[in-house]
Amino acid sequence: MNEYQEYQERQQRVFSAADALYAKTGKMPTVHAVRKECGVDMNTTCDLVRDWKELKKSEAKLFDENVAELASEITHQRAKLEGFILGLRLAAVRSGSTLDVEDRSKEMTDILLMHDGIIASEFSRFADAEKTLDVYYELSRGCRAALSNAYMALMDA
Repeated sequence: MNEYQEYQERQQRVFSAADALYAKTGKMPTVHAVRKECGVDMNTTCDLVRDWKELKKSEAKLFDENVAELASEITHQRAKLEGFILGLRLAAVRSGSTLDVEDRSKEMTDILLMHDGIIASEFSRFADAEKTLDVYYELSRGCRAALSNAYMALMDA
């Protein structure tokens, strides 16, 4: 096994240990905890944990951007819903009739069904965003490996 392959193997062990500790605790793992888990030397572990944390932060930033976009869309949908309710009330007033309890009940049921559909749609988008983050994470790891391979090939040449 050459030096580069050893580095890749250590990187995989450190990243896997950091992922496992993060999944277990929900907090960024310490270098000491990762080193204890994977058995890689302290200097390499320190550098790789720093890289791993940078990847996590970039994933979190991307996720925050997606959440902001979804929050904006929910606000827009809520405004449309409020406009719909107002339209129903105005139509009732203009027609000279008043909404009785049964009409109000149907109106509220329709609104709640519409709102439930919006919420289900947004939860689906959050799930899709999470899957997208997983893909970006794997792509970033692949790019990092490809760059490392290219660097080692240049060094060997």
